Amino acid sequence: MTQVAAAEDVKIAQDFEVSLHMPFMDARQRRHEFITVDDLLLALLDNPSASEVLHAGGTNIEELRGPLTEFINEHAPIATGDDEVDTERVLASICTCGRCTVR
Repeated sequence: MTQVAAAEDVKIAQDFEVSLHMPFMDARQRRHEFITVDDLLLALLDNPSASEVLHAGGTNIEELRGPLTEFINEHAPIATGDDEVDTERVLASICTCGRCTVR
């Protein structure tokens, strides 16, 4: 592996790490009890590497963003009370993230 390829792998890993963190922050802010693969996909739409792959596969990012956001807003359980929300990962999200990070 060349240094350029290794540097690109590090950048992609850093982008992905940010993409994993953002749905947690967003879900907590919106008081959602869980983070799901839907939340992860929504975050990946803003990830340059992921959106490039999605676009290359024929995905219209903006056409996907609206309905996906609407689905999350309609179906995500909202935490009750005034305490800080401890957003939990749904098992499918953990498995998906694990598969993405293991080579």
